[in-house]
Amino acid sequence: MGYATSVVGISYIATKITSPAGYRLQFSGAASPAKYQTALRAITFWNDGPFNQNAERVFTYTVTDAGGATNSVGWCKLKQ
Repeated sequence: MGYATSVVGISYIATKITSPAGYRLQFSGAASPAKYQTALRAITFWNDGPFNQNAERVFTYTVTDAGGATNSVGWCKLKQ
């Protein structure tokens, strides 16, 4: 997974997680919803390991506001 662009006012942290297995890409910063949308659209995925599988990948998007309230705002399934 990668993030190949910079959006003014937004920083990010990529963390490997084990349950469920995968990665968490966390954005933060005081930016407009349009800038966050640009940041989310810039996320890429690739699998160049020795065990390239044509398995389905699921991406979920959850938003947490400044007050701590969360909302699942979308998801998508991809096949490589």
